[in-house]
Amino acid sequence: MNQLQLSQAQSPRESNFDYDEQPQTQSIQLIENRAALSIITNIQILVAIFQILLILFNSYIAFDLSYKISLLYVTILHFLQIIRIGVNNNKRIQNNQQCCISVFWGVLSISYYGCLIYFLENDDFPIQYPILMYLIFTLTWFVLTLNNYLKNKNDKNFILILQVLFRFFFVLQLMMINLKQIQWIDWDWIYVFTILWMFLSIICIFQLIFLFDFICKAASFLQERDPINREAFNQQIIGSLWINLLILCVSGLPTFSMVCYTIKLQTGKNSYNTLSITLSVIYSLVFIVFTLYYRISLSQFVSQIQQSRVVENNVENNADNQQRYQLNSPSSKHRNHLIKSKEQILTHLPQYLIRLSQTYFMPANDKDKDNASQQKQPQKFQFEQQHFKRNKTDQDQPKFSNRNSLTEINSDKDTQCFNCYQNESCAVYMPCGHGGLCVKCATEWFNEKQECLICRKPVESVIQISQSEQNKVQVIDVLAF
Repeated sequence: MNQLQLSQAQSPRESNFDYDEQPQTQSIQLIENRAALSIITNIQILVAIFQILLILFNSYIAFDLSYKISLLYVTILHFLQIIRIGVNNNKRIQNNQQCCISVFWGVLSISYYGCLIYFLENDDFPIQYPILMYLIFTLTWFVLTLNNYLKNKNDKNFILILQVLFRFFFVLQLMMINLKQIQWIDWDWIYVFTILWMFLSIICIFQLIFLFDFICKAASFLQERDPINREAFNQQIIGSLWINLLILCVSGLPTFSMVCYTIKLQTGKNSYNTLSITLSVIYSLVFIVFTLYYRISLSQFVSQIQQSRVVENNVENNADNQQRYQLNSPSSKHRNHLIKSKEQILTHLPQYLIRLSQTYFMPANDKDKDNASQQKQPQKFQFEQQHFKRNKTDQDQPKFSNRNSLTEINSDKDTQCFNCYQNESCAVYMPCGHGGLCVKCATEWFNEKQECLICRKPVESVIQISQSEQNKVQVIDVLAF
């Protein structure tokens, strides 16, 4: 559409009409594989960080390693998280509100760890006040995040809610531990860790579910005889086993360590903490080696998961868009009911349109109502209203300095498409009412941008018209919607 591109160059908003070239299939696959490898690498880093923390914790229990090392390690992690948040905000990945709250929460966490070290060195320090402020701020953050999610429900806000909720329960667990240390609550340690036990129980349930899924896939693989299907099942088995190893990082090993720590707090005896350290080291090595060995298969597995999520989101969006099709005439005051088919669209469209100019139409019924109302109005008011409508119509049309601009195509006899100058102009965009295009140009532009070529407003449907009377056309078909 060369003429269409020429009209774009004349448009005052030509930046909205730049065509983006579609990447080739191989380029898309390469980008998806790189994204999958990036996700796998990030997961490896997170697993390594968590296992180091678990080893330091077990070393504190088994070998009386200074607790300051573990707290210093966690403090460094929070400091690195603050730096990462600042970098992401600089790249405009997060909004400013969430960035500021996340940074302040990280600073508050570091401050709390400093107070905790001082409390462990001096028992008379009132640790309840820092942890209470820590908890109130986290709860406020959760309320704000929940409010944002209710206003804009999407996957990103939902994941953010889960993250903030996890932090809230983490701080609540810390508060229960501190209250036990200052003897504000007289519970056994096994009850003090109630929130942690609940979290570990949920993770263990997920572990059993994914383990059952892995067993089912392994059984299907053994029964399958087709080599192609066996290869597909093999990739699914590798991915399922990798997920089970990943969940084991936050389910089995922490549960075993917390059981050993609870026994020590209750009885004062060390039990199997050395074994817990050994298991953490072995697990870390197995997970890293397994991930590196099956890196290609895992990247394909992650890519398939991402593609399935994209397909599901597209299906949901298409369903939502079909339910939102509401056609309004340019001067109507009330929205019509939801429209899902061409026949229903035709029933909700006006039967006739009035041609106000070569590129602008409005429903004949509304035009008749305006004429009837003007007959009852004083002559001075009619003149002001007509002058206002004429100015408003002129404002809707884009202003061009070119001789062949749209505003100069006002001849009723000229029925050619102002874009290609070859076919008859018989298409109108709804609900804005702008036309002057042929069927081919109008539908091609609608498929590209789904907005009006003249006023840049969203287009809900493209209708076909036929000349009925002078300055009056009939709606005969719906070309696209």
